[in-house]
Amino acid sequence: MPKEAISFRDSYEERGRRCKIEIVLEILEITKSGANKTRIIYGANLNFRKATALLDEIVKLGLLTVERVNGKVVYRTTEKGLNLLKIGYELLSHFE
Repeated sequence: MPKEAISFRDSYEERGRRCKIEIVLEILEITKSGANKTRIIYGANLNFRKATALLDEIVKLGLLTVERVNGKVVYRTTEKGLNLLKIGYELLSHFE
């Protein structure tokens, strides 16, 4: 995460609930270097059902890829997802 970027977790802990965009951005951050579903669930503080639905949606949008690494499913942020993440950081910085 860039030094100047605010933490997604910090921004929603003050308000309570996160919006869908904040959750998606958090997932994109977690999966930049590749992550399995368990890491995403714990890192983004989601339940299994919500994570599965969101991951399917994010993959369909082309923001994540799904790879098999040593027989395990790994999600990785695409270039399109990295661009969205950058824009998300810029937007959140205006609300500090």
